[in-house]
Amino acid sequence: MSIFKGVLSAVLFLSSVEAVVGESGQDNMQCVDEMEVPRYSWVARGALVDAGTVDIIFRIGAKGTLEDIAATSPDPRLLQEVEGFLRGYAKFKSFCAGKRVHMLFTFRMEGERRNDPFTRIKFMPPNHFVITSQRELPTVDVIPVRPKQK
Repeated sequence: MSIFKGVLSAVLFLSSVEAVVGESGQDNMQCVDEMEVPRYSWVARGALVDAGTVDIIFRIGAKGTLEDIAATSPDPRLLQEVEGFLRGYAKFKSFCAGKRVHMLFTFRMEGERRNDPFTRIKFMPPNHFVITSQRELPTVDVIPVRPKQK
């Protein structure tokens, strides 16, 4: 995971050097100091959709917290996954307090079901993350039947 954080930090640094700003004028990705990207945990895997995008806009509070969140999501569990990661695993630069940040997180289930699904994450500048995984094969739990006693 530390390699991924390093790559993400480099990408975010380059984004801030280029001062890339999306059409909304408020993506402010240069305000991200460090962030783990949401993945398909059991929460997101419980979503009733195979694909969908969480569009989230929030204001950075004085202590780098998320405030005034406005979001759209095709399933509340995908939003819960994104918001949980942003609250728990993202740090924002202190000079960005009061600024609004806009991010997109697209979740996709693709391919055959697997015993060991893996997650791929792709960053599409300036503010779009695509998280792809596979559905898990159902677990068959065989309970032995005891013979009836006479």
